[in-house]
This record gives sequence, C-alpha cells and structure tokens, in this order.
Amino acid sequence: MRRKYDFSRIRGFRSKAKLVLDVPGKVRMPLFSGSCFWGDICFKSGNILKWVFLLFFPVLLFGEDLLPEKAYELLRKEARERKRRVIFNNDGCDILYYPRSLKADRENFLALRTSFLAGACDTLMYCPVSAGQGHFTLPLRGADFLTADPLRKESRNIAGILSRQKQDYFQWLIDFCRKNKMEIFFSFRFNDTHDVRHRPEKPYFLFSPYKDKNRHLLFGKDHEHNPRFGWWSSLDFSQKAVRDRQIALVKAVLEKYDVDGIDLDFSRYLKIFPRTANGMRASEKETALMTQLLRDIRREIDLAGRRKKKAILLSVVLPDDQQLCRNLGYDIQTFFKEGLVDLWQQHDGFQLNSIRENVRFAHRYGVKYYAFSGRPYPYYKLEKGSVLDRSLPSAYAGKINNAVYGGADGLYLYNISSASEFKRAAGIPEERASYFVTNFSWEIPRGYSFSPEDYGKYSQLNAHVKCTVSPGGSKTFPLEINRLPEKRSQITCYVDRQMGEAGNLKVELNKTALKFLETAGRYECFAVPSELLKSGMNEVTVSSLSDRGKKLILFSPEKEKDFELNFFGLSNVRSIRKAGEKTFAVSAEKGIAGLVKRFGNWEFEILCFEFTVENPCRQAWIRLANSGYALEMLLDHRKLKVNQQKEILLPPSKNYTFQVVMRGNTSRVSINGNVLNKTFTNQDGYSSGANVYIPVSARLYGSSSSLILGALKGGEAVYKSVTVSNPPGSVQISNLMIDCETPKKKAWTQEGKWRSAAGNTGRRILDGRALPFGVAPGKKAMAGEIEISPGNRRSIWVFSDGSQVIAWIITRECVMVWPGTKVSPALNWQGKKEVWQTRFSDGQAELFRNGRFFYRTGRADPVSYDRKSGLTLSRPEVLPPEIFLKNYSRNFTAKERQIIQKGGTFLRGLRQNPSVVPGELFNLKLAEKKVK
Repeated sequence: MRRKYDFSRIRGFRSKAKLVLDVPGKVRMPLFSGSCFWGDICFKSGNILKWVFLLFFPVLLFGEDLLPEKAYELLRKEARERKRRVIFNNDGCDILYYPRSLKADRENFLALRTSFLAGACDTLMYCPVSAGQGHFTLPLRGADFLTADPLRKESRNIAGILSRQKQDYFQWLIDFCRKNKMEIFFSFRFNDTHDVRHRPEKPYFLFSPYKDKNRHLLFGKDHEHNPRFGWWSSLDFSQKAVRDRQIALVKAVLEKYDVDGIDLDFSRYLKIFPRTANGMRASEKETALMTQLLRDIRREIDLAGRRKKKAILLSVVLPDDQQLCRNLGYDIQTFFKEGLVDLWQQHDGFQLNSIRENVRFAHRYGVKYYAFSGRPYPYYKLEKGSVLDRSLPSAYAGKINNAVYGGADGLYLYNISSASEFKRAAGIPEERASYFVTNFSWEIPRGYSFSPEDYGKYSQLNAHVKCTVSPGGSKTFPLEINRLPEKRSQITCYVDRQMGEAGNLKVELNKTALKFLETAGRYECFAVPSELLKSGMNEVTVSSLSDRGKKLILFSPEKEKDFELNFFGLSNVRSIRKAGEKTFAVSAEKGIAGLVKRFGNWEFEILCFEFTVENPCRQAWIRLANSGYALEMLLDHRKLKVNQQKEILLPPSKNYTFQVVMRGNTSRVSINGNVLNKTFTNQDGYSSGANVYIPVSARLYGSSSSLILGALKGGEAVYKSVTVSNPPGSVQISNLMIDCETPKKKAWTQEGKWRSAAGNTGRRILDGRALPFGVAPGKKAMAGEIEISPGNRRSIWVFSDGSQVIAWIITRECVMVWPGTKVSPALNWQGKKEVWQTRFSDGQAELFRNGRFFYRTGRADPVSYDRKSGLTLSRPEVLPPEIFLKNYSRNFTAKERQIIQKGGTFLRGLRQNPSVVPGELFNLKLAEKKVK
C-alpha cells in the first residue's frame, strides 16, 4: 500500500516539500532551509534514522510555530483598544457595478469608493458582494466566483476581467490600507437575499450555483415557497453543511489574505433559521448552534493570528436589543461574555435602544461599540419633497453628536459612494444639529417581531412609516439627544403633517406641552425651551387636540384593481368581480377567495372599517387587522361568528351594514346602526388561530393593518360601499424633528464696514432681475448681508470674493446650495423679514440667519465629477469661479458672470411660473477689508 502525505497541507508546516512513505519500504523526504537544498535522506526499515523519524513524526504532524496564548491575548487586546473614529463598510458594489465607460484598473477602482478614505477612515470592512453565502467577486477556495454582469446597462462586473489579468483587487485594498495606516477586515454577509428575484424562467445573476445545487439547504425550494416572514433564498443555518461551509470560507480568507479582522455582518438579513421566518422564536438548540458557530470561527481566527503572530479581530453587525437577538437565535450576551467578539457595530437597519445603553452593555465585557452614522435609509427619495430630510448636514451632525457624546467608540458608515457624503457622515460634532424621531431606517423592525407587544415596541416614524393619531389617543416616541444645545439656542420642533386639520396637533416633550408657533404649509412648528431637553433619551408624545374636521378617508375602492386580487391565487376562485357601482362579488369554488387591501407600514391608533354585505349567503369571510391584532368574522346567512367564538343570530335583513372600530386589542362592532353589546378582544395577529385561513407565503407581516373581504370554500358574498378611515380630528404625520440653531457672533468682525448697494432704496421685488454689487480689485476679506422677505419662488444669492464662490437658494421652507442640495429647513411661511449674512472662512462658507449660526459648508474639495464616465466622487459646495462658471455659466447673465469671476454679490428671484409669488429685497450690503 502506497500513501502520499502532502506536508504543505499540515497546519503550520511551511515547506512545500512532499514526503512519500512506503509501509514497509523506502522514505524519501527532501529537506529545505530557506533556498538551500540539503539533499535527500533515505532510509529503509531497520535504519536508526527511521526510528528517529517516527519519534519526531507527531511533532512534524501536529507541532506548530504558534505564538503562546497569553502573548496573543495581549496583542489582541492592544488591537481591540486601538482608536477607531470611523469604520467604513464597503458593500462591494464598486466591482459589481463598475461604470462601463471606465477603464478597469487599480487607480479607477480605488477612486470609486476608497481613495477618499485616506486620512478620514481608520478601518475598512470590505464585502465582495456576497449575495448569498460565499458568492464573491473574487476567486476564493470553496466559494462561487461571481463574474456575471448586473442588469444595469451603464454598469459591468469587472471581477472576471481582473482575474484574467492576474490582478487581485482585494490585495489592492490591503496595500492601500497599509499605506494609509488603516485596518482592513473581510466582511461576510450572512444570508444576504438580494438574489430572491431568481426564477426558473428568468434567472437572476446574483443567485449562486451553490444555492442552485443545494435547494434543500434553503428556507424554500423556490419563489413559490416563501416563509411568511422571510425569503425563500435564505440559507438555513441549522444545517451542519451550511455552518461548516461558513467556517471553511473564513479559513480560506485567512489563508489567502493578510487581513486585520473578520466581520460577520448579519444585517442582510437577520433571519438565519426557517423557524423565525415562519413567525416563531428561535429554539434553545438553534441558539446554541449559532453560539457554537461563533466559537468555531473565533478559534480559526485565533489560530491564524497566533500562526502569523499578529492580532486578528472579530466584529459583528447585530441589532442593539438583546431580546430581539435571542428571538432570532443570536445569544449576543454570551458572544460578548465569552470574549468571542471584539467590535460591535450598530445594525444599520434600525436602532432600538439608546447609544449610552449600548455602550454600557458592550463595555461591560470589553467589547467596542460603533454607532451608525451612514446614509439614513433607502427610502430617502420619499423625503425629497420634505424639508425634514435625514440627509441634511444638520441631521448627520445630530447622529455624530449622539455617538460622540453618548460614549460610542466611533462611527460606523455604510453604503456611501461619494467623498462629499462620506465627509458629511464622518464629520466632527457640530453645534447646529437636527435630531429625528427614528434617525435612520434601512428596514422596518416590526418585520422581526413575534407578538403584538414587539409590534408596538418596534414602532418608527418616517416618510415610509407614517403614523395617525386620533382624538382620545396619543403616540409616544423616543428621541435621543446626547449633546444639549446652549441655553440661548433657538430650538424648534417641526412636524410633517400629511393629512388632517392644520393646528389640530399637540406635541409634548417629556410630558410638557410645547408652545405652538405656526402652521407653515404642511408643517407644524413648536417652540422648545432648552430646559425641557434632557441629556440622553427624551420622550415626544403626539396627540390630537379635538375631533373637529372631517374623517380621514384611507381607502374607498371604486374598481377591482383598487384591491389585491391574486393574494390567495386565482386557481381555486370561481369569481372575483365588480358587480355594480362600488359593489364587488366574491365566490370560492374549492379554496379561499378574497379582495385584499394592505396598508403597508403605516401605523394607526384607530382604524374604522365600514362595508355592506348584500343578500348574505354562505360563508362570507371578513378579516380586519391593525397594530399586530386581527378580528375575524364569518357570516353565514343570519349567523355571525366573531373570532371563532359562539355564533350570534342577527335580525332578518336584506343587507347588513357593518361598522367596526379597532383600537389596539379591542373592537366595537355595529350592524345596521346597532352596536353589539360586546366589546370583542382581537386575536394575537401572530397566532395560528388568527392566520388559519392565510396562506403560509402570504406576507402580512404580523397582521400589520389590512382588510380582507372574502369567501370560504363553497361560499359567496357581495360587498359594497367599502370605506376604511380614521375618525374626525385625526392627524397623520410622517416626520418629527427638533432643530437647534446656536447663537454665535455675526458674520463680520468689528473692523468690517458695511456698505449698501448703490441705488438700493426701499423694497424691490425679486422677479428675475438681479441687483449686482461688485467690489474693487484687490485681495479682500468679505462678508455679505441681505434683508429679504422670502416668497414662494426660489431666490438665489451668489457671493464671490474672486477666488471662491457660494450660491445659496432661499425659499420659505428651506435653504439650499446651488443647484438644489438642501442644507437645512428655514420655515417662514408668512414671509417675515429676515437678515441673512454669509462669509468665507478657511475654505468654507458660513451662513447666519438673524444673527444666529445657520450652516457651514464642507471644506472645498477638488472637483471630482467626470461627465463622460458619470463618475461622481464629490460635489463641493464652495467652488473656484472658473469651475463654477464652467458648470453653470448658462444660468447667469454677462454681468452676473463678471461678479462671480471678479468678486461681489447679487440676489435675484429665479424665473418661475408668474403665478408663484416672488420674494422682496429690502437691503443688500457688502463689508470688505484688505488683507495682506
């Protein structure tokens, strides 16, 4: 028998020499030292060398040149304690969505998302896309190599190109980080399901070969087998094969690359067991499996670190709620207590606890905590019409203030692709800051709840999750402010009112009512006394003042397409059709038929349902849901059964008109104007009893608000005059922000001397004609001042000192930097007079309103916008005159261009619809002084 042993595979054996062992027979083992060949040592059975070899064979096989454990722990502690102000996670889209017109080389690749990190970032965590376990845009042992192009026509995946050129872009990143004194971590996305769009008839490029070959390891074998609260393409980590593969992939990374750490990013997406994806909490066994997986990964990391004689850290991205983590199968306390984790990054999907609370929990076990400060959420497009925008510089400043003054060890940034946005998100603490209820949100946390209590606890408020408050009720939100503004600051609470009567909103801060200031269009404004704010967590309560006004109509269908018709599938349905004016017929042959309306992520304190069942026949089935609870009614001729309780016999009638008012876990039901003498307790919307007729794959998200008008097997029903509403006096809101304007010295020193523009006497309409105000040649320090009454039209104020230009756009709602980047709300709906001042300071432009600091631009960066390639790295707000004119010359007259080029200022209203009211100018001033 002949056996070959490859010693290069033995852990810690670094020679490439191979040993051939004959039993019995001849052994030949080439020995090397550096590059010197020592020759072959040959021996046969009976030779003394044979026994020497056999004696030391276990040492050769098992002995490793490992750093002692205690010495390694000291290195690890030193690395963990390293100061990291900013951690940046790159999701790998720079390779996958590489601009098609851009040459595939090192310089261009780094320019996309990496070069601007130099000097501003301490740790880069790079994920090579990983849409699914081990589907990487780089070749790695045991992984699938993703080389397919994305669906975007303007982009291409250059992974295959670089591989054919023998180029390793991950090594480029390592070299960049070493040169710039940064750490680099390899980031794994656990259960990323961006591949869920895969279909047999329409394959999706992110769906990995491994998943295709191992459908039995997924939550569902295909798109028709989705779990109720998860995605079919998720991998099941209760399967040993999945866990073993994850360990093997970590080992492969450690063998191939000299990384400083491994990052386990659970944020895409958190559910790793089918049990949790079907609405149940993870079992003790599943939680133990996940803990053991972390132990195994930690062991492999430590072995690699001891072998390389350098610390290799382990970081995780997980939610900031221990109970939620346990529900999902992550025993985060044990992770920390056993020393498995070094760094904990705030899950960027949502935040549930305060930063201070998270810091206390992490530091108790020596773990470092990094607060999220990246892009607020992917629904930012919904905020583009609102001045309460989480992408505002003041909103980023609020997050940074909370992190720094809350004790976080640093900032965690994600999904940023431009230098200007990175600098905004990784800036320094600012005095002018805005604080939102729900600072950021990539996901809706209610999707991870398992009970109505969770549903209520995980509430949010943003443009994607609107909230309606009704008379007699209220809604309370947490608001974190870790850096209190100065007492002389002007602090304003803004509420974005989407529906309801203006002025019918009451806002309390820490149980004290705020003074109402004004209604500015869709915004309600309240004054906030500085003494009401607490350092840390505050409570904001919103309620309705009265029941005046009309009820809010949320849904009043007129045609079939107003409903979701295919919720239950059409194969078992006899007919779903419009029977007449606002009348709909439903009948089921052998399954369930139903007209469905889901209200998405909107939150309702009260929901009112009204509908009429005509000529009640057999098995009319109605299901109503709100806030994690469900009410089910089954009408069979005159017999009514509510929540599967005892039947109620109704009086004879041709039609039955139902009016149902749901508030939390109770419902009041009226039929034909008569209130039933029982207040019904709604069912737990997560229980099997409340979902007995709902298909497993029907994604109702724990009975979030919905309406189903249907019929059970063999039944039929005709519904008419369907309305879903909130009672009169209700107000729907989408955002709440507290904005702090800090008092500061005015924009000019005592040495400055103001002079007004020549011929500027009295009021002047800002109707498109500019009032240019130039300066004499020579190097000067300058400041500008305007006194205006803003109109509905945009007014542009350009200020130049001959070497740099800033252009402000001022409206009744907000201030923007030309050509339209919002910087901060400035609500002045009545058009009151305002005094604005601006100046340049150290490459930045500062803006003041009525003597208070309002906004400071970022430092002027080199212009990095390539129109040909479409590559945008930075959009500086302050520009040199020649570049400003190169980009925007056609928007200005010859006289205005001269002012921009040589120095001075001008103000004019932008040409818009004549019916839009322009603003008014009362004074335009300049202050100048010569500088050496």
